[in-house]
Amino acid sequence: LGVLPLEKRRELERRMQDDAAFAQLVQRWEAEFSDFNADYQEQAPSAAVLARIEERLFGGRTVNTNGSLWNSASFWRWISVATSATAVAAIVYAAFPEKWQGATPLVAELATTDSQVNLLASYDAESGRMHIVPVATGKTDEKSLELWLVMDGGKTRSLGVFQPGTNGDLIIPA
Repeated sequence: LGVLPLEKRRELERRMQDDAAFAQLVQRWEAEFSDFNADYQEQAPSAAVLARIEERLFGGRTVNTNGSLWNSASFWRWISVATSATAVAAIVYAAFPEKWQGATPLVAELATTDSQVNLLASYDAESGRMHIVPVATGKTDEKSLELWLVMDGGKTRSLGVFQPGTNGDLIIPA
């Protein structure tokens, strides 16, 4: 039938030269199948079909015979590579957000027990900056506010003084 790979076909041709019984068997089958060809006329395929057949049979580069980008196999291969790379990048970005985004600032509400003073403080560890915003200051509008750091062992350290009713920024030393 002519459907064997080239190497197997060459092997069988050598066997037919060496083995007369096998050669007669092959000739008998060729005669049996030759009647099937009588119903069909030989016809050469178009260049596009022939290129596809050769690609499937022998591999190699895909040839885009009609010139259309839409039908180009290499175009679609590159599109799939690009979308795969984008998907991998998105997964990596989603898996490790802290590498791509700055650290989230720490936020705390500072209040006195009698609720006369209420401050909102946010701290950015990268810059060492603390931003203080007064949310509510009761009767203390005429007084300045001082922020203190209480360390281990009860030692205190002043971080800064804020004027009443204003926002303030502090750089906290390491």
